[in-house]
Amino acid sequence: MIGKCNESCPFPTGICTLYSFSIFFTSVGKVILSIAIISGVVMYIFEIKIICTLLFLFLISCIVMSYYESSGIFSRATVFSVILFGQLMAYSIRHYNVDFDLRYWRIQYSVQAVAACYTLAGISKFYASGWGWINVGPLFSLQIIKNYTFLYSDTGAISYIDHAKSMVNELTIHKLSLTIMLAISLILESFCFLAVFNKYVKIIFGIGLLLMHIGIAVILGIGISAIAFPMCIFFLIPFDRLAIMLGRSSVQSA
Repeated sequence: MIGKCNESCPFPTGICTLYSFSIFFTSVGKVILSIAIISGVVMYIFEIKIICTLLFLFLISCIVMSYYESSGIFSRATVFSVILFGQLMAYSIRHYNVDFDLRYWRIQYSVQAVAACYTLAGISKFYASGWGWINVGPLFSLQIIKNYTFLYSDTGAISYIDHAKSMVNELTIHKLSLTIMLAISLILESFCFLAVFNKYVKIIFGIGLLLMHIGIAVILGIGISAIAFPMCIFFLIPFDRLAIMLGRSSVQSA
């Protein structure tokens, strides 16, 4: 991600509205920043000075994500900043409250962060277009042609153009199916906050959102979104049960 950033900030957003941080994205700056991030991740894995480490990673993620989006390209990767903040909150509370169930809440806060990102995405669609958003399916033809044309330009494979034509034809034929899929995706995003209350509901939302991302990748030719990876990790892997089991085993061993 760092490599994709330009050494300019034409559309300042987020923390870059306060300072451009361009020095971190020069040729030398990128190397130093990469080393710092790798070091921070290693310290996080081994829980070395964990609160300071999480604060450092959170601030760095805010800088990198803001700078990346300030280039005019949005990848919804800001979810990583929110997850790191949730982790920081969990460890900070544990520092002042020894009875705080860190094993459970550091995962639960991350689940809440991911759910909040999806919910806000759904609300923004409602705010911009209301239910009319589900009827914009035919306009996706332009997006499909653009995305697959980029892939053709990058690879020279004419199969991408053929696939784009095929997808556009399918959208024209199956307008009702596309409307239904868009309605389901809008509901999944807007009500994703429900996933934080029940583990079975969380899995249902996880499966639905994963299918949504796969559909976007297949139909629109857009790679799996950055938010899909943490969603799969925290929604589909039973971390809550693993955390409880690990907590019980540590108590028994003690």
